[in-house]
Amino acid sequence: MDNRDELQRRRQAIRLWLTGIPTREILRRVQRSRAWLSKWRRRLQRQAWRGLRSRSRRPRHRPAAYSRRIVRLIVQTRRRLARQRVGLSGPRALQRELRQRGLGQRAPSLATIKRVLRAHGLSAQPSAPVLVYWPAPLTTLDGTLHALDWTCRYLQHGPKVYVFHSLNLRTRACSQTIASDKSSATLRAHVLTSW
Repeated sequence: MDNRDELQRRRQAIRLWLTGIPTREILRRVQRSRAWLSKWRRRLQRQAWRGLRSRSRRPRHRPAAYSRRIVRLIVQTRRRLARQRVGLSGPRALQRELRQRGLGQRAPSLATIKRVLRAHGLSAQPSAPVLVYWPAPLTTLDGTLHALDWTCRYLQHGPKVYVFHSLNLRTRACSQTIASDKSSATLRAHVLTSW
């Protein structure tokens, strides 16, 4: 917004200009540039005296704003993905899903997706830290004891993979192997690598 002194300078400069005082003299009196005076003369010619007030700097057009249709699509996709029993429903998965639905490179950025989810109350709230259970050996051993498990995952547009984990219960060191099968040869290779 205008401060009072600046608005008075504009009015003074325009009054001097209207009385026919040379531009150089006007600029000396108001201590402003030639471009400044030209701007306010143009404004006066277009909008009369009310043109001397500053305009709002708020943008009239937001080219990066997404339409209501895109926002609705983000919300609907998030809700659909969250209802599935298996799969991801985070911003990256949403973006990938929107690209597959035909938006291609026009799909919203991850920051935009997060902003829309937060605005609609669909973003995950940070949860309290989970206490980790470390199984203790039932008896004291002189050697090292390992716990082993495996799980199966489906990659996006990819194969089914198996992930083997070994945990050294004494040092808490963990090793992991990702394989395309769960054969005994794969398991043996994982165990030998982790030991």
